[in-house]
Amino acid sequence: MDAFSYLSVLLSIIIGLAITQVLQGYRGLLLARARVRLYAPTLIWSALLLVIATQSWWASFGLAGHTEWTFAGFTLLLLQTVLLYMMSALVLPDIPVDSAIDLRAHYYRERRPFYALLVVCSRPASPRTGRSTAICRTQRTSPSTWFSQCSACSAFSSQIAAITRSRRR
Repeated sequence: MDAFSYLSVLLSIIIGLAITQVLQGYRGLLLARARVRLYAPTLIWSALLLVIATQSWWASFGLAGHTEWTFAGFTLLLLQTVLLYMMSALVLPDIPVDSAIDLRAHYYRERRPFYALLVVCSRPASPRTGRSTAICRTQRTSPSTWFSQCSACSAFSSQIAAITRSRRR
């Protein structure tokens, strides 16, 4: 078994758990649909997290040819995957047995930790060195491509945050 096959198992399990978190949230909302007050940003983020998790798993195949694994490099990759799981765990509420479910209230209660995780997870490069993170280097993605993807995600995140901030009042 090569190093990629060995290390990718743990990453795949965590990505699978992230997808499971969101899908279980959808199941709970569907079963409690009569008691749910929907809120678009929560549903948009949950769908985006499914896309991000799937893309992360798909992109990890680009690491198959990587032969120089270090503990530090793998730890960075693992940390990003764990942060994705944590965002998936925060995006939808646990479904109580008999009380109403307000996705808007849940969004505003969990938005700070959610966006904090998003900022840490999408950090494209070291400000000190200007070099791309381990993920960028191992996937053979150019720093400009990685930076543009992170910039697009950040811009979209900022728009949702700005819209929801103004609606709160």
